[in-house]
Parts: sequence; structure tokens; C-alpha cells
Amino acid sequence: VNSADIKIKIFEAFNLPEAYGIDRNSPHYMTYMMDIYNTNVNASKTEYETVEIRVIDENPQRASDMCDSIIEFYNHKTGEMHSQKYVEVAEIAEVFNQQKKDELNKISEELQTLRNESQLISFENQVKEVTKGYMNMLAANGGRTTDGQVIKKQYERLTEKGIEVYTLELKFNKLTSIVDSLEMVQDIAILEANKEITYCHVVEAPMPADKKSYPVRWLIVALSLMSALFAGLVFFLILDYKKL
Repeated sequence: VNSADIKIKIFEAFNLPEAYGIDRNSPHYMTYMMDIYNTNVNASKTEYETVEIRVIDENPQRASDMCDSIIEFYNHKTGEMHSQKYVEVAEIAEVFNQQKKDELNKISEELQTLRNESQLISFENQVKEVTKGYMNMLAANGGRTTDGQVIKKQYERLTEKGIEVYTLELKFNKLTSIVDSLEMVQDIAILEANKEITYCHVVEAPMPADKKSYPVRWLIVALSLMSALFAGLVFFLILDYKKL
């Protein structure tokens, strides 16, 4: 609410330099404007955890409209910051996701080559069946039959390449999970970046004042005159008292 961006937008939206009689070409233009604005506009936290915005202006309607605009500009500013943050998150997730996809493609190619060479499609699924068949074959005929030779060859390939296949499968599955998670993060970030929501909820709408916020000049003069008369009266009473 008190950011310089919002203040400058208020200056321009309500043509305040002309209203305050400040020359835009003055070298101290911004200093003068900020000083007057900070004097006339106040935003403070209340005991109910809300923010109260007070605007004093010679034009009550302009003061009310300025209060509305401060809230509107705050929502816009906060929305920009929210969007910018999630755009950055989406960009980071996209870069990291592409890196992991490249790694995944490389491992997928290595795994496919190894599977073609070893004829092992899935280590975890095949190891139990091949080992079981090999043990049964040894117990039955010692591997002398044609089927026994096939099972023996499968077992040898499993022993030679099995760990390598299994390691690549673990890496592949892990990277697949990471890529899925990063794509989800990216989708959520894009959704958040494009959200249009209200960040400031108005508890009590601003209303133009029905009377001036400062005493008029004649009243100030009258009060000063009454104070002077009262002081003079007290002075003469003290003199009369001393004479007695």
C-alpha cells in the first residue's frame, strides 16, 4: 500500500501535481509530491489485523476515489508480483525438466540396447522365473536336453548382464517419476501465474467525508482571539488581586 509504485500511479491517475500546485519540471518534484502525499494519505494497521487507509483532500469525492484506487492498484501490484514469482518457478521447472528428459532418453537407449543384447526385458520379472527354471533343470537332467541348454544360456545372460539391466531400470523409473513431478510443478506454476484473484478484501468501503477535515480559517482566528481575551482577563484579575 505504501510502495512508491502505487503512490506514483495515484499521482498520475488523479493529476495530483496540478491539484497540489507542484511543477512537474521542478528538480525536487518527486520530493514535494511524496511529502504532500505522505502527509495526506495514511495506511495503518488496526487492532483487528486489518489496514485502515485515510485520505485527506480538499475534494472529499477525490479523497474517496483515491482510497478506492489505492486498493485497486495494490491488488494489481500484488498480482504482478505473484504472477512473476510463478513464471520464474515455471521456467526453472521447464529447464530442469528438459535436463531430466535428456537423461531419460539416454538411459532409455542404453537400456534398449542392453535388452536386445541380453534378451532380458525386465530383470525383476525374469530373474525369479529363469532361476527357478535353471534349478529345476539341474535337478532333473543336468542341462543335457535342448530346453536345458536354452535355460542355461538365459541364466548365464542373466548372471552377466542382469545387474546392469536392473541398475538402468531403477534409474529409468526414478527419472520417469522426476519428470512427471516436474511437469506437475510446471503446470501448477503456469496456473498460478495466470490467476486473477483479489488479494485485498474491503471490510468497509470508503465514503466521501460530509464535512471538511480541517477547521476553517475563521474558526481558527476566532479561537485565537478568544484565547487572547481569556489570557488578558486572567492578567487583569491577578493585578486586581495584588492591589487588594
